[in-house]
Amino acid sequence: MKYSGLILLISGLLAVTNSCSQESKELGTYVGATPCIQGAQPLQGIPKDSDCEFIKWELTLYVNERNEPVKYKLGYTYGISQPNTQGFKDGKKIEIQGEWKMAKGSKTNPAATIYQLDYGVSLVKLSDGILHLLDNEKRLMVGTPGYSFTLNKISK
Repeated sequence: MKYSGLILLISGLLAVTNSCSQESKELGTYVGATPCIQGAQPLQGIPKDSDCEFIKWELTLYVNERNEPVKYKLGYTYGISQPNTQGFKDGKKIEIQGEWKMAKGSKTNPAATIYQLDYGVSLVKLSDGILHLLDNEKRLMVGTPGYSFTLNKISK
């Protein structure tokens, strides 16, 4: 009888422990190529005086079992483009991880869903498959003829 009570207690503790641990699942991976222009460099880690023409992004967002934001992985490469390719002459790669959260409201749309990375980057969700970078005042960033500030979903 003592052992069955102990077994029930241990089973209960395991159930509580498992329900408290937050397993994360991938919400989606988004990729894009954005311009790297003076005053519009949305990423930390890129020196203002660096040779930077464009940035290639790969952002993966994770949520918990309740579809609440948990963490992200961001990899980006920046530099000068290699002519006649989609690559770089001498690209520099940075990879980071952190936490993200959802918020409401952009400069032009108070109902917009905003994804905020703890890295200082905010993106507006335009659709399930498209995110667009916002500036510090929550306005859409404007691209160049060759690059936009849009990231497209490639998974999930």
